[in-house]
Amino acid sequence: MLFSSFQEFKNWFTKTTRDVLYIAQPHISFFPYERTPFDIRLLLQKGNDGAWKEIGRGIRQGERDSIVTNVSSGASIVPFENLLPRIPRVHRQYVMDEINTICKTIPSVLENHFPSLFELGIDLCISRDFSIWILDLNSKPGRKIVMETAPEQKEVMYKNVLSYCIYLANTLSYRKE
Repeated sequence: MLFSSFQEFKNWFTKTTRDVLYIAQPHISFFPYERTPFDIRLLLQKGNDGAWKEIGRGIRQGERDSIVTNVSSGASIVPFENLLPRIPRVHRQYVMDEINTICKTIPSVLENHFPSLFELGIDLCISRDFSIWILDLNSKPGRKIVMETAPEQKEVMYKNVLSYCIYLANTLSYRKE
């Protein structure tokens, strides 16, 4: 949609958002990665013991001059390890610790409200001050990150689906007895 003036945009925006509640994210000054937008995708799944496990992590790197990192919009997938050398050594451990804390914390917090979760995609970004921001949580995430950056995990990823179903069936049978 194109607007001929700021006032025209303002009128349209006011009318469009009048009766709707929105959450606005503050501007985040992203850590630069090859002068392109990027985010980190973490894929977590439950396995045969009902515990969460990280299956893979990777970078979705948008095209130059783009603002999106969707693979369907032309972004490429890069191994997470490619990012680490670009983070100054003094900040690297902090970034890794924060990402690992998010991996351990978010699933259990979400399960308190959504007990039927089996897999989870967590999208993160790193700001210029090296703080980690959660951009998005997906209960039905794409698996392309794992397929391209850790193809050896493909079989594990699909076996987890069946293993967790068996775990649930055994758990539910045990509870009924």
